[in-house]
Amino acid sequence: MEIMQGMKTNDQGESETEPSFVTILCSSSEVTENYVVMCTVHNPVNLGPGAEEIHLIALVLSPIKEKKIKCALEVARTYSTLLADVKLRQQLKGATNPKEFAHIFGLEVHRIYTEQRAGEEKALDADQELGENGGWCFGNDLIN
Repeated sequence: MEIMQGMKTNDQGESETEPSFVTILCSSSEVTENYVVMCTVHNPVNLGPGAEEIHLIALVLSPIKEKKIKCALEVARTYSTLLADVKLRQQLKGATNPKEFAHIFGLEVHRIYTEQRAGEEKALDADQELGENGGWCFGNDLIN
C-alpha cells in the first residue's frame, strides 16, 4: 500500500505537502479491474506528519499488472491531480450525499475534458494553417 499527497508552495516559496487530502493506492491479485472510492470526513483526520488535517480520502484498488498502463499508480495520480484543485475539494466537502458528490466530480472531469479538447482543436487548426501557408518545410536543412 502506498499513500500519495499533493504538494503546494507556502508563502515563503517552499514546497510542503497538502494536508487536506490523501490518495491511498494498493494493488491486489484478488481484483480484476480498477476501483476508486472517495469520501469526505466531517472532522479532520490526523494520519501522521504532513497529513494532520485530512478532509478527503481517495482509495484506489487495482489489479496487479505487468504493464504500467492504468495501474494503481497511474489511476491514483489522475485522481490526486483532480483533488489538487482547492475549489473542487471545497465543492466536494460541501456535498450533502454521495449522488451530489459524484455529480460535482463528474462536472469537473467533463470541464477538464472539454478544455483539453478545445486546446487540441486549436493546435490542429494552427498546424493545418501553417501547412496550407507553406510554413512546414520538413527536412529542408537536412538536404542542403
